[in-house]
Amino acid sequence: MDLTGKVAIVTGAGRGIGRAISIGLANNGCKVILAARTESQLKEVEKEISSNGGQAAGVPIDLSQKGSCRLLVESALDHYGTLDVLINNAAVLFATGYLEITEEEWDRVMDINLKAPFLLSQAALKVMKKNRSGYIINISSTAALQVPVSLTTYGTSQKGLID
Repeated sequence: MDLTGKVAIVTGAGRGIGRAISIGLANNGCKVILAARTESQLKEVEKEISSNGGQAAGVPIDLSQKGSCRLLVESALDHYGTLDVLINNAAVLFATGYLEITEEEWDRVMDINLKAPFLLSQAALKVMKKNRSGYIINISSTAALQVPVSLTTYGTSQKGLID
């Protein structure tokens, strides 16, 4: 697949699935905005991509903070002039039973796993609509299909993401 000249944002790009997606996109010619909370992880992914001839820019960001989603889309525009793909991959979970989870933990999970993809998609769609082109991909979990008791909050957020 040739993605030469395309620009993508990948959340949760510092490790795991997000890292693999970012590297795969870059290996196929895509310019990637790497988003995650941990700057050192972003620098490692950025270095790996650039050592293979790709282009990537790490943006350390906490998606639960108001305005972060808008700033992330603005970063894509500042670095590369456009946005073609948004991959909502970032997620947090607390392995806490339903009766033990705190309101703060619930809010954190919902802010990162459900609210941020919504807000990022809105911000990205403004650019994509203007360009008359674009893709938004939401990465979810099988926890959305059968929620373990210890992952009630996480499973709920993942189900909300796919519905």
